[in-house]
Parts: sequence; C-alpha cells; structure tokens
Amino acid sequence: MGTAIFRKQIESKPLAIKMIRKPCLFPLLLIFGCLAPIASEAETPNILFILVDDQGYGDLERHGNPSLKTPNIDQLHDQSARFTNFHVSPTCAPSRCALMSGKHEFKSGVTHTIMPGRNMDLKTVTLADVLKSAGYVTGMFGKWHLGHDGPYRAENRGFDVALTCPEDSQKFHFDPELLRNNVPEKHQGYRTDIFYDEAMKFISENRDRKFFCYIPSYTPHAPLEVPEEYSEEYKDLGDRLSHYFGMIANLDKNVGRVLKHLEDLGLDKKTLVVYITDNGGTFGVDHHNAGMRGCKGTTWYGGTRAMSFWRWPNKFKAQAHDSLTAHYDVFPTLASIAEAEVPKAVSSQWDGVNLHPLLESKIESLKEKRFVVTHLARWNHKAGQAILHKYFNCSVQDGRYLLHRVKDCGQEDCPGHACRTHRRVHQNKKALYAKFFHVQHPDSEEWQLFDINNDPLQMNNIADKHQDLVAKMSAHYEEWWKTVYPHVKIE
Repeated sequence: MGTAIFRKQIESKPLAIKMIRKPCLFPLLLIFGCLAPIASEAETPNILFILVDDQGYGDLERHGNPSLKTPNIDQLHDQSARFTNFHVSPTCAPSRCALMSGKHEFKSGVTHTIMPGRNMDLKTVTLADVLKSAGYVTGMFGKWHLGHDGPYRAENRGFDVALTCPEDSQKFHFDPELLRNNVPEKHQGYRTDIFYDEAMKFISENRDRKFFCYIPSYTPHAPLEVPEEYSEEYKDLGDRLSHYFGMIANLDKNVGRVLKHLEDLGLDKKTLVVYITDNGGTFGVDHHNAGMRGCKGTTWYGGTRAMSFWRWPNKFKAQAHDSLTAHYDVFPTLASIAEAEVPKAVSSQWDGVNLHPLLESKIESLKEKRFVVTHLARWNHKAGQAILHKYFNCSVQDGRYLLHRVKDCGQEDCPGHACRTHRRVHQNKKALYAKFFHVQHPDSEEWQLFDINNDPLQMNNIADKHQDLVAKMSAHYEEWWKTVYPHVKIE
C-alpha cells in the first residue's frame, strides 16, 4: 500500500479505528451481543521520540565514559526500559529509514546518505502516516535525511509540521536558515537549541491533543562546533574531543529542558519518551567505546549497537532487556502502544517485531529465534554495483554470535564511497573517526564468526569451531539478499 493511497483512507475516516490487542476475545464478545468499549485516548500516550546523530553507545556516563558528564540522559536511562542489545544501521539515513518504515532500509531503496541513495521510496508508509491516522498531531524538528525535494520531504510523509534544514545540510550549527514545511525561515542561535525550542512550542500548542513529536538532532555530527561554555570543561582532552563532548553536553542540557517542559505541563506521566542513537560511535570511540570494536561506517558490533531507552512512568518498568532488537522494531512497537490501525498491506512488509509485550514485562524475552542482517552498502549508484558489493562489509547476528564478512568488490578503482574509504584506511592506516583498529576490515573470502558475549572486541574468529552455525547464518544471509536485491538493483 503506497503513502498516497493510505492518506486517502485516512481522510475518509473521521475517527481513527483502534486495534484490539487481544483478537481471540472478539468472537466471545459478539456471542454476548456487546463489544467492549474501545480504549479511551487517555490510555494511549503522547510520544516524544529523540533520535541522536552520531552519539556512540560509549558516549554516556552511565555506559562507563570516564570523562563525559550527561546527567539528564543518565536520569532518562535510569527511568527507562532499556534494550541493551539494540542495533541500527552503520550510517544515519539507512537507520532513519528503518525507524520510519519498520523494514530494512534496502526495501525502501535507501543504501546511502547522499542523493539519490537516501530517498525513501514513495510507496513506503511511514510511522508518522500511521500515527496521524490514529489521531496524533505529528511534528518533526531536525534532520529528516530521507529526501529533501517535493514528495520526499517530511511534511509529505505524514508530518503536519516539519522544521528541517535546506537539503539536510550539516554545515550550519549557528544562525541557520531553516525550512518550515519547505518555507524558509532565518533563525538566530545554536541549531540544537532552536530545534528543542520549537519542539517545546509544538508540545505546548498541542498539550490537549495526542502528539507525536520527533526530534532527530544534527548533533554531535561534524562539523564539531558548539558554544564554548559546553566544551570548556573538556579542553584538556584536545580540541576535537572537547568540542565533540561539548556538543553532547549541549544535547544533554536540551534533553533535560524538554523533559522538564513535559513535567511543567503535567504531561510527563502521559508521554512516552524514546531515546535512540542512529549508528556506532564516531569521535569518541578511541576514548571510550564500552569495550566494543567498531565505529560508524562499519559492521563490527560497535558499529551498529545503539542506545534504546523507553520511558513511560507507571507503565514500563525501568530495567534492562537483553533480547536482540533493532531499529525496524520501533514502528511496530509504537503502533501497538498507540493502538493504531495498521493495514495488513503495511504490516506484512515489516521486518520488525512488536516489543510492546517486553516493555510491559508481560514476557521476559523474545521467544522466537531471530537474525538481524546489517550491510554498509554505500556503493556507487550505477547499474551492477549492488551485486558486486554483496559481501562487502556485512554481518548477521543472532543475539550472541556475529557473522562478519568483508569481501572486496574486485574493482581496483571502485568509485563507491565505502570502497574508497576502505582503500584509504588500508593504504594510510588513517580514518576519519578512530584508530585503525576500529575500522580495519581485512578482506576475506570466508565468513568470520565471533562470540560477542565473550569477545565484544571481535579478536577471535571461531568459524572453524562452529561450521554448522556459520552455514545456518550464512544461508539466512543468502535468503535475505534475495528479498532485498530487487529493491536496490539498477538496470
């Protein structure tokens, strides 16, 4: 079902139909001639969804960072149900696509962070579309990064209000020009502060309605710029790290501001707050990476593990859940929490599962065995390139084991971004974010297997000792590739 068709259905319904979460009771209710009343709006929460760009799993005091101070995010951590084995894509636009679509980003045609590989297929129904159909007023304030022209823009993908940057440019942290539903506005100040100010206005204006407020920040993505008051505390760590940590300190202040705003409006107990990071760590990984190998742009464990905090006071118990979870689980979960009607044509395409029972502590873990496949992609957007990069920087996880492979595409002068980075690293042993250790990808004709529980640094390849598991996980990869390839190939 395409977005346009879905919108026509929304417009034809004066009220959103709610899902009944226990369909097995429905025939009995019919027998007795009376249907149980649909859950009142008071039983479904407002949703504040914070997505952070380039903050790594180790860039948090609660995750053992020895230098960084993050009191507000730490408090949110302590008050939240937390998915501690939660994974996203290696880079930002693919992660955003999976979060918005409930399916692997390749199925929506997103394979890159630059045009045209970041345009989310127009047939993809978004999380915002579905929440809007359930009666939520929807607003986003920050980095969309899934298409900046015409129908690809956020205000045309389910958001009533979308405040973004022209072309989703990362370049201007101070005094930015912004686009409100594609109408230019000039703003003064630091961009992160501005987006949080505007998000809080949106919350205030819609305090008597159900709202979905999405704040996908541009920080702490480079360029590393922040008011000096935030970087001053970290100046002994050098210019780069002090500015990077300063950007996170500013983000932490803004998280505290929006949480206090909810409390002041009496909405804190009526609002589900979700905090997720969009890829592995960047400028902070050499300082502290929570014991993992990998960074943004890699399919090592540390390249995809992300924070995932879910706070709904008096509803979700503050505790850790270690089941293997992923970015495409967010859409099914939020749709369930919002009791939104999701057309079968949409939900049947999901790769994600509904984590709502875990959050409600109705189950202790996901019972069904699952695999999560990750691929860096970032190949050149020309015919034939996808198949040449089938095994270039990919992984399969099952919750404990991680199967990993980096097979060169065979083109000596491959123009693809991922291959160019790979060549540069191996020729110069230099990388943008981290030391060689975190980005090194030795070419291999064979799959490598790692026991993440006992070897998060991925130093010991145990593939020879577990050939049956390698065969099973690699076979899953082959089947997965068959399903996604039709969406990414170019004739």
